[in-house]
Amino acid sequence: MVNTYGDIPDEIPSKCYFPLSRNIWVIHKELGWEYLDPSLNDMINHFHDIVRLRLDEAIKTAQSAINGSLSDLEKVFSYFFFPPVLEIRTDLQQGTSKLLYGESIDVTYITLREQNGEFGFILNCHGEDGVPVDWFVVSSDDELMERRHMKLGFKLKETYNRSKNLTQTASRVIDILKDVRNERTPQWTHSSYFTLMVWGLGVANAGLEVSNYENTAFIHDGVNYKNWGFSDHLFTFFPFPTFMKMLFDMDRINFTKRFAGLTSEHKLCCHTAQFPGIAEYEGHYHFFDYYPESFELSFIRKWTKTGIPFPIQSLNLQIPNLKKQIPDSATDFDFKEPLGQKIFAEDLELSTEEVIKGVYLDYNHETKPKKPNPSDILSLGSGINTRIL
Repeated sequence: MVNTYGDIPDEIPSKCYFPLSRNIWVIHKELGWEYLDPSLNDMINHFHDIVRLRLDEAIKTAQSAINGSLSDLEKVFSYFFFPPVLEIRTDLQQGTSKLLYGESIDVTYITLREQNGEFGFILNCHGEDGVPVDWFVVSSDDELMERRHMKLGFKLKETYNRSKNLTQTASRVIDILKDVRNERTPQWTHSSYFTLMVWGLGVANAGLEVSNYENTAFIHDGVNYKNWGFSDHLFTFFPFPTFMKMLFDMDRINFTKRFAGLTSEHKLCCHTAQFPGIAEYEGHYHFFDYYPESFELSFIRKWTKTGIPFPIQSLNLQIPNLKKQIPDSATDFDFKEPLGQKIFAEDLELSTEEVIKGVYLDYNHETKPKKPNPSDILSLGSGINTRIL
């Protein structure tokens, strides 16, 4: 049985974005809303565990690069602070961060729950001179979520439901969030401050993506959905960093190429599956110890069955034009993928245990699809545990 768009309840505020979030859409089609609904909720509830692994590793990697204990920085990746669903090459991190945001910055990510539009968690990341320095998470049960807006009177966690608009929500809470930042880290009171509003769907879909090109293109899609006739964005900045706004105003192909250049020098970085609860034994994987199926349908299936697209294939992916159709239970939402060879773990002579730890490949946006070769691997793993080849 294939589950359809009509199986997602109409009261879900972010329903219209599900078909264009390809990883989540596959999970819904195969496992249904009864599976997907609680798994998205659990992702938000466990987000602190996810981000702790990624951002602590990012700080360790940056510190190791600065003190000289880490070499071959042009082949070492760790998760980016801005945003933490995309990996960035260590030697590019400082320059890219300063170019995109500035010298001293805070970016606060506010994630909304699909089920009720309330704030699921707030993640604040701080950078100094382009280097990740500190982060903290405020969970949905934290007393901070009960803090009221000084002028409008409603609680922080209720802000979206009072506006039904991501940009307006961010503009209404930014003063509260700045106060929180200043209370927790007063030494950075004068740092530039940005917020990023995002539905949990967007976090989950990006977190299950393998290719940096696919993930980068999805980020462009999420910010620009409103331009395609949707009522709102899937995620958006407020205020929008000036250089970032210039990038997002580009078309999908040029944005993806430019951003991939800033984060990986245009080469293909296959992300590490850096999640808690993933244990390797007897060829089996656990995702959060509760949802191994999600991990199987994303990371494992891509590496073993459907294949990882070459960058040029990701750039030439054709997105369904929803402006010309009314979504209903029978709508397919088919993406048209370019034909040609894909990348499989077997062709790289790697096991699934090896590839899910991260692979950096010598393929850029000009590389024509070909039979992958182990000699194309530049490095394996991520962070301080990277293995240079």
